[in-house]
Amino acid sequence: MFFPLFIACTSWLSIPLRMGEQAAYLAAAAIAGAFAGRFSHRSWLGAALFAGLAFHPLLWGPYLSMVLREGLYIIFPLALIALYAFVVFSNTRLRWQVALSIVLSVVLGAFWLTREDGVWILPSLASLICIKIGDCLTRTERWQAKRQVLLRQALCAGVAIAVCALGNLVVASLNQKAYGAFETTEFKSGSFVRSYSALAGISPEQAEPKVVIPKAGRAMGYAASLSFAELKPFLDGELAEGWRRTSCYFSHLPSEQCREIQAGWFMWALRDAVAAAGHASSAREAEKFYKHMATEIEAACTEERLHCAHRRPSLAPPFRWRYVVEAAAPAGHLRNWPLPSTPQ
Repeated sequence: MFFPLFIACTSWLSIPLRMGEQAAYLAAAAIAGAFAGRFSHRSWLGAALFAGLAFHPLLWGPYLSMVLREGLYIIFPLALIALYAFVVFSNTRLRWQVALSIVLSVVLGAFWLTREDGVWILPSLASLICIKIGDCLTRTERWQAKRQVLLRQALCAGVAIAVCALGNLVVASLNQKAYGAFETTEFKSGSFVRSYSALAGISPEQAEPKVVIPKAGRAMGYAASLSFAELKPFLDGELAEGWRRTSCYFSHLPSEQCREIQAGWFMWALRDAVAAAGHASSAREAEKFYKHMATEIEAACTEERLHCAHRRPSLAPPFRWRYVVEAAAPAGHLRNWPLPSTPQ
């Protein structure tokens, strides 16, 4: 919900949306530059980093000129890492470290409420505290001094986590009051994740890479679940075709090589299909439908009426080692991805 809130704030302040995004990005770049300049004791290095970030060509591409949450989302990782680096490596007074931790937690909370996949930032933040702890433990100082440093780090991390969690709890509580669902987003609700995971677990003989559930898998699911069969007119109709074109467009794949909805967009197609079938008039009704559909698919898998991969409820696809090779292959050469015309 943070991107709509950001739009509302820029509107209230009479600031164009793109100008507001650019201002927020420049602020994040300034924090990163200030950290680099201060801790390297070379102000020119901080200025150079700020200039390089400010004129990053990605910001001027056609993709980020659209009204998309990604325009705001790319700001948060830069701001989070720079702020947390200040918190971890700063030797200022404790109250200033706590104040920085509160600012960090607000940014982290906004980041967490902008997209559903925020967990990927945690290893980067964890690496910073690991570096600090390793540096602290290898020093020749007395244990008392090391203990004080470690306690300060634990306090700052605790403050950041607590304030961030509080923000998410407030949003979930407001959703509970307004819609009857204690969730920050439907994509994180247990029933949706469970149904999506059950569908993704269906394993047809002709599986396609980067496709959650291909047409052959959907046909198997329709036969096994009456609830899922209700979605057939939409997942095999014009609604799905629109999502297929959109996913191919943003995946930079020509239509002849992209015959199915790509993985990152199937969750949206599924949600739209449930709404089109008349099961999303309320959050509780949608949750009930997802739960019932998941139960039917899971029962068919248990009874071996469906061939399914056993996996825990998750939006993450099953890991396959070929993904590593496919991801590394383009790094061997430069490739330009001209954006095709906007899909209709």
